[in-house]
Amino acid sequence: MCYEIVCLSSNINQGGQKLVEHAIKKCQEENIPKLWCWSMKSYNAKGFYEKMKFSETYLLKKQGFGEDCYFFGRVIDTN
Repeated sequence: MCYEIVCLSSNINQGGQKLVEHAIKKCQEENIPKLWCWSMKSYNAKGFYEKMKFSETYLLKKQGFGEDCYFFGRVIDTN
């Protein structure tokens, strides 16, 4: 099973955190063992994902719109 949640930017206070928390909950409910998030490098979001306990980071050169992008991975406790 695969889900995709797309949010380019948010003016909502703690919107990114709430979105990631919702995705984690959905993964737990569906027994999905890993959550992947994608962000353009120019968004400077690496610290945010580290704070949200994403432990895998991959930098992909010249991806979305010709920009460098990060993939952030987090193992989900499904027990």
